[in-house]
Amino acid sequence: KKLVRSYDFFLAEISAMPKIGKILGKFLGPKGRMPLPLAPNAPIENMITKYKTAIRIRGRTLSLATKVGDEDMTDENIVENAITVINAIVAKLPNNENNLKGFILKLSMSNPVRVPIKEVV
Repeated sequence: KKLVRSYDFFLAEISAMPKIGKILGKFLGPKGRMPLPLAPNAPIENMITKYKTAIRIRGRTLSLATKVGDEDMTDENIVENAITVINAIVAKLPNNENNLKGFILKLSMSNPVRVPIKEVV
């Protein structure tokens, strides 16, 4: 269970998928984190780079949470990252910003701050 909480994506060779499904499927499956198949001779570095910058959106939930910065960054950098993430999400939605209700910004040990989506987009 700690492994499932520690990582967002898992990669596995196609030949190992049946064993992983039997052993770890009951933990990975409900969280939507079953391993993504990796061809036997595929370069793993490209896949790791791709998934380190990926955001996974699950259709079952009505909310999305992602990291847009850390406390060492300047406020301007965090705002720029948040706007970039929101614009990327809005571009993928069928009704653009009409699909979004709001945006909440939160530091690790702070209260959440609600930001109206019209001010961000």
